[in-house]
This record gives sequence, structure tokens and C-alpha cells, in this order.
Amino acid sequence: MQRTLKFLPLILVFIFLLDIIYKVITNEYCVPNGDFGLITLATLESETLSRLLGPYTRFGFNHPGPISFYWYALIDNIFSNGNGERNFIFLAQFICNSGLLFWALVLKKKVWSLEKCVIIGLFLVGALYLPHTSSLFNEWGPSVVIIPIVTLLIASELIVKGNSKALPLLAISGIIAVHNHLSTIPLVALISSAVLIYALRKQKFQTNFLIIFFSLIALGLLPIAIEAFSNSNFGNLGKVYSFVSNSEANKGFYKSTYFVFSLLGTPLKFLPGRYHVHFGFFVFLVSFSFYKTKDKTLVSLIHLSLLISIWTASKTTGKFYSHIQWYNIGIGMFLLGLALSFFIDKIKFKRALISIILILSYISYPMPLHRKKTCAKWPEEVIAKLKDKGIKNVKLNAVSKNSWKYSSLLGVFLFRNEINFCVDKNLLTLFGSKKKCLNNSSKNLYIIDKNLVNKITYNEMLIDGERVKILLD
Repeated sequence: MQRTLKFLPLILVFIFLLDIIYKVITNEYCVPNGDFGLITLATLESETLSRLLGPYTRFGFNHPGPISFYWYALIDNIFSNGNGERNFIFLAQFICNSGLLFWALVLKKKVWSLEKCVIIGLFLVGALYLPHTSSLFNEWGPSVVIIPIVTLLIASELIVKGNSKALPLLAISGIIAVHNHLSTIPLVALISSAVLIYALRKQKFQTNFLIIFFSLIALGLLPIAIEAFSNSNFGNLGKVYSFVSNSEANKGFYKSTYFVFSLLGTPLKFLPGRYHVHFGFFVFLVSFSFYKTKDKTLVSLIHLSLLISIWTASKTTGKFYSHIQWYNIGIGMFLLGLALSFFIDKIKFKRALISIILILSYISYPMPLHRKKTCAKWPEEVIAKLKDKGIKNVKLNAVSKNSWKYSSLLGVFLFRNEINFCVDKNLLTLFGSKKKCLNNSSKNLYIIDKNLVNKITYNEMLIDGERVKILLD
């Protein structure tokens, strides 16, 4: 009985994870629109091994790499028919987040107690919930990088202390972060380089782990290199370089620091005013007390990452959008988890307390929404109409500002039904240059939304002039 109580927190975590996986797999979800529709499309492209670009940006280039899309495609093919079903994309991202987190905490188990690992794990799961991103399941780039950045910092600390087993974790965490969001490149590159240079001079590492590390890095760079050398002006890499080199942004130290601290203090974002910024600054100040503990190396790396984040924020073009550095929410929650774990370790009945916290956390755990019964019916009607007319090639035309949301949704249905499509110039930023129309043989399909005010009513679509009654959500 005592042995069972000793591992009760771990047993509860295992039971809850199995229950969550079962719910995700057995539920049916709608084909998403907007950014998530584009992610589904990218997953479908990856299943044909034709995807070389990462998620799109509104600045005319893509984030560096497609690794997450290939991971989603792999899980989708294992558990499904390779149709890009969203529950299996959810499952793939869930495995990625929980797997990285579990891996990092297992490596730290020699230093941290089981209770400390569970508390920190809970806080990091909370970090994924705070920006309203469906927690561990969300496949949007800014959410995807939250856990990898934290596990990269944990791996970096272990490497500094001579732990060869953390090298693969550093490589995989860095690759996932860089592929999914450009803003993580300075942090990943500088932290990883500094750690490796220091560690290789001070420590001796097992050769096999070094080989695995550099092999993973080479594999991560491969699709970026192939895409760059397959296109003129180095393709997407050239576009990224042009954007970064031509940027004259300089937000200044104060504004950039304010922005980063506002993310550290996200748990109090619901309060009016600037309390969350003050709380972020408080978390930062409290973290200096950790220099008296065994986690001083880890905290010094966190502080270095925050300085890099401030510098990166100062170079941001345009308005500050919080999602460009959501990973700092993870860092802030990581620091809070560390702080709470010091108090938990001093409590006599800590395992019982941890178990209660786990149960309460599970009860309030946010499952992915948008289930099948709420799905829009109009894409299926469009496909049926196209098949009835024998149309195999269409051109998607954006008629109004919200057309992009519906075009990605319709693109998924067209891809699944093997109907070729290209897009007009207004949609090229989303779909990429490969979807540019090269001739006039495709039938025009106009994407219309409720906000369109002209001769065409909001609940109709046009397929080459023929009206089709279709309600757009």
C-alpha cells in the first residue's frame, strides 16, 4: 500500500493521459478553416512527401521547416487512412508535447523529486492553456514551440553538467522550435551554440550521442536546404534573409522588456491594467533566489534566454503580437513551477497534496472543441456540384477580406477529393507560389462571406456564374 501511495501521482498522470488519448482518438472533429485549415493542407501535402516549407506568414515567406507536418502525417497514416483527420493531428501534437516534457523530466529525475517533476509538468501544461490554445493539442506554430523551448533549456543545463543523454533532446527541441517559428532562431542558435562550445571544452561526451546529435541537426536542415537550392534566389531562405536584413525596426529596450515581462506574467492577464506586467517582473526577480539552489545553472540559462528574447523583440517589425513569443509564457510558468516546488518539498503530506492537485487539474482540463456536429455543410455541397459538372480543375478567387478563412477549408476538401486547384494572387501568401495559376483552363470558384455587400447574396457561391445555395457558417 505504501508503495502504491509513493507512486500515486505518477499512476494518476498515466491514467489521465490514457483517458485523454482515448477521447481524442474516438471523437470526430470538423475540418478547420483559416490557419488550421492550412496546417491540415500542409499535412496532406506531407503525406505525398512534397512539402518543403514550414507554416506560412503574412510577410510573404514561410517559417523555416515542415517537420511538424511530416510528424502529423506519420501519425495520421498510422492511425487513419492518411486523410488529414484532425483528431490524429491533435494526437500527434499531444504526443510531441507530452513526449518532450516526459523525456526532459526523466533526465532531470536524478536531481528533482517525483513531486517536483509533476508540479513543473503541470505548470507547463498550464502554460499551453493560458493563451487559449486548446492546451497540449494545439498545432498552431506559436503554441507548438512552447514546450520545445523549455525542454531545450533543460537539455542545455544537463549538457553543461556533462550529461550526454541530453544531446538528442537538445537537437530535437531546437529543430521543432526553429521549423515552426522564425522568432525562436536567435534563442535556439545562441543558447545551443554557447552550451555546446562550453561543454565540449569542459566535459567528455559519449561519441555515439554526439553522432546522434549532429545527425539530427543535419536531418533538420535537410528540407530547408533542398527547398533553398531548388529555387532561384535561395527560395524561402532568401525571402527570410531579405525580410530580416531590410527590417529597420528598433522598438527600444524599455518597450521590448515590457513586452517580454507581460508574457511572463500571463497568469494575471485577466486582471485590468498592467498587473500582469508587474507580476512578470516579480517572477523575474524571484528567480534570482534560485541561484542559491542546485538549479542555478538552469536559471542562468533562462535569464540568458530572456535577454535574447528582449533583443529579438526589439527587432520585431510592426505591432507587438503576443503570439510571436508565446514561448515566454512557458518560461514564466516554468519559473513559477520551480518556485512552488521548493515549498511542496517541505510539506509532510506532499504526495497526497500533489494527487489532489492532479485530480483538480484533470477535471478542468480543456479538450479540443469543434466537433463533427457543428461542422459547416457547404464544402461538401461544393464538391458534389463540382463532381456533378465533371470539373477537375478550379481556381479559388478571394472576393472579400475573410475569403482566406474559407479558402483553406475548401482547399482541404478539394485535395481530399483529388480536384486540382490554384489560387488568385490575393491568396498566394497563404498557399505559396506552387498554387499560382499558370493558365486559364481552370474553372473559377469565388469564395464569398457574410460581409460581402454587392449583387451576390451572402449565402451563395458562384461556380462560373451558376448560383449554388450554400450557407457560409
